[in-house]
Amino acid sequence: MKLSRHYIWIIIGVIALAALIYWQQNKRSIIRKSIGTAVAKKTDNLYYLKYDSSVIDELGGNASFFNVVLQSDSVQKRIAEEDTTDNIIYQVRIGEVAVRGADIPGLLSGNKVKARLIELINPDIWIIKLGKKVDEPFSQKDSLAIYEKILGNFKSIQAEEIAIKDGNLNFSTKGDLPHTTLQKINISIKDFRIDSTKDYTNLVSYFIKGVVANVQSVKINKPGKGELLFDNIEYDAAKRMIRLGKFQQKNNSGKIVTDINAISVDGLATNIFINEQKLYADELSTGGGMISIYKKKSKNKGTDIELDSSFFDRAALNKITIGKTRVMIYDRAKPAEAPQVLNNITFTASDIPVITSGNTFKNILSNSKWILGGDGITGYTKDKLYEIKTGPFTIDKYRSEISVQKISILPQISEAEFIRTRKVQEDFFELEFRNIKAGEVDIRALLEDKAMIAGSVSLQPNVKIFRDLTLPMDTKSKMGKYPHQVLRDLGIPLTIGRINLQNGNFSYRERGAISKQVGQIFFDKLAATISNVTNNKEIIKRSPNVVLQSTSKFMGVSNFTTKWILPINSPDGSFSLEGKLGAIDGPVLNAALEPLGMASVRRGNINGYDFKTTGNDITATTTSTLLYKDLKIEVLKKNQEKNDLTKKTAVSFLANILVRDENPHNKVVRKNAGEYKRVIEKSFFNLAWKSIFVSLKNTVIGKNNAK
Repeated sequence: MKLSRHYIWIIIGVIALAALIYWQQNKRSIIRKSIGTAVAKKTDNLYYLKYDSSVIDELGGNASFFNVVLQSDSVQKRIAEEDTTDNIIYQVRIGEVAVRGADIPGLLSGNKVKARLIELINPDIWIIKLGKKVDEPFSQKDSLAIYEKILGNFKSIQAEEIAIKDGNLNFSTKGDLPHTTLQKINISIKDFRIDSTKDYTNLVSYFIKGVVANVQSVKINKPGKGELLFDNIEYDAAKRMIRLGKFQQKNNSGKIVTDINAISVDGLATNIFINEQKLYADELSTGGGMISIYKKKSKNKGTDIELDSSFFDRAALNKITIGKTRVMIYDRAKPAEAPQVLNNITFTASDIPVITSGNTFKNILSNSKWILGGDGITGYTKDKLYEIKTGPFTIDKYRSEISVQKISILPQISEAEFIRTRKVQEDFFELEFRNIKAGEVDIRALLEDKAMIAGSVSLQPNVKIFRDLTLPMDTKSKMGKYPHQVLRDLGIPLTIGRINLQNGNFSYRERGAISKQVGQIFFDKLAATISNVTNNKEIIKRSPNVVLQSTSKFMGVSNFTTKWILPINSPDGSFSLEGKLGAIDGPVLNAALEPLGMASVRRGNINGYDFKTTGNDITATTTSTLLYKDLKIEVLKKNQEKNDLTKKTAVSFLANILVRDENPHNKVVRKNAGEYKRVIEKSFFNLAWKSIFVSLKNTVIGKNNAK
């Protein structure tokens, strides 16, 4: 008997209702079993997936799975048994997997994943490498293996957005703590689609074009090399930019050697960054911090500065901007030695060559346009006697200019302590040079050849020198130590077209051997030009002389001009010097004459003095004219009881008989020449002064022997 069509529809309706009731009561276990079976089949039964609970809206295509675990007991057993058939294993725990707008039948069939949104909330992923501990980079093969293990062999995966929230990723080697950890990962991938071809290029293209990622911190441990820390990383593929809150590097002893804040990379070549792990971008900028660089001996026996090679392999940047940074310069040959410190270094550069690990700064800086600035550097002479300090400076390679606010060379002990610790006479000096500016500087030659080549240099000098003649004289010969001889033999190539000295001061103090008192001469308001300062042999052939011309105030009151001609390649150290002194009251000279010459000008006026001196390594001759009137002098002696200088009455009387009290006398102007044979243990300046003194003495005693 056939049932009517009416009853058939009733039966179908009852069966459907029963199926719906069964589905609602058992859907979680059905889905759990289906997903678990799918994962096991797709991963060769190595991995199983489980979760604690779920919420499913099959009509809306929404599902959430809580406390999801992907793990493998069989792989864990192999590890325990030292079976390393699988080179890498994966452990995945996810707080919640949420799927919105999904094709639930397609998901359950194991054929495809299609959804409006897939969220992985609080995932914690461990990637553990087995086998030998060999430092190999994470490869394309490894990336595909992760993909296949976690997602299986679905024919296609498609989502309008995949979001990872507050995830952690750990890389380790069997039995070791993680060598790389990423914490608080947040990633958004738009319009994600991949098919059964598992095209790796297509997969990573999302990271090149459509990923926005934020990572709170990345820590990388490199055994024997140290640790790298990256904080607050932001990556936006579409905007082609990276932001880092901080980058920090520690060496293998845990000491921080690099600490840079607020790093920005703009115009990033995301394809090269993702595919090749190389930094190619329009601009890199930092907010400053601290960085370490290293000196090493170069092949030409000089010293190079190199970058630390442990935090990047290759970079190409159109522009670099570095905020105020403390630079620590270490000597690789002397690891225990304290570094040189450059404070508040700023740097901008463009047209930069490709940077690779181990590149020397010399190569990078020689081939780009840049401006380097900083607060300066502090160092010490080898004997630690003097501090050498450079003030704020700017080096502009594009304009070929260098400017330094101040360079000082200052003693670290007192004058009294210096004298007490010396065995022979030595100069004790304080040097300060302000407002230094160099133009037309060959920066490339400076960096590559350590050669100073400039069109001009200007500065304001302040020079103070002291010598104690109560100490024994240094018996070492000073032959070959004239200024132009030192320039010629200088180990550093040097060519400066013109040096301009402006508003300078020069002071020389000396303790007399007999008086035990200190005398002084000084020149202020010093202005000078020094031309053709070079030791370049080709230039010397064309222009053999260093020429110095100066004006100043002698003892602060009298105009004084000089001209020095110093032949650089002269075989016998020849030189010439001429000068002219304006009017001055005779007693002004007593500051130097009394303690050093044991004589005093009681009265007298000097109306002018001019001289010409020529000399060489052996001798110097001065021809001079001293114009004066009403000259009276006293000869002094040391009063030991009073520790003072007193007049030698009889000798002074005789001296004033010998000394002519004026020149010209009866309208006849006396001119005199004086020759002095060099004491080879004494300096160039001593020879010139002694020759001038002999000529002066001949004039005041009435000689007129100049030709």
